[in-house]
Amino acid sequence: MANPIDTWLHELIKALEHAALDPAAPSYDIEWLLLRCRDTLGFRDDWRDASVVQLTRSLKEFAEEHPGQVPIDLLTPPTTNRS
Repeated sequence: MANPIDTWLHELIKALEHAALDPAAPSYDIEWLLLRCRDTLGFRDDWRDASVVQLTRSLKEFAEEHPGQVPIDLLTPPTTNRS
């Protein structure tokens, strides 16, 4: 079974790439979020956990500044029970 965080990150990347197609989109902000998503995919364990927390904060700020650019259901990562 796929890791729920990986699945969320891949879905978030797709949504951000789609949002970037709009000529009026905040392209620099979107590119930065895409970079953060891709970096997070490469991290493991505590580094990944910390990156997900910071990415979630950044997404919240982005959504407040640019409502509707990212689907609301992708603004929060799935919960996991990693030990």
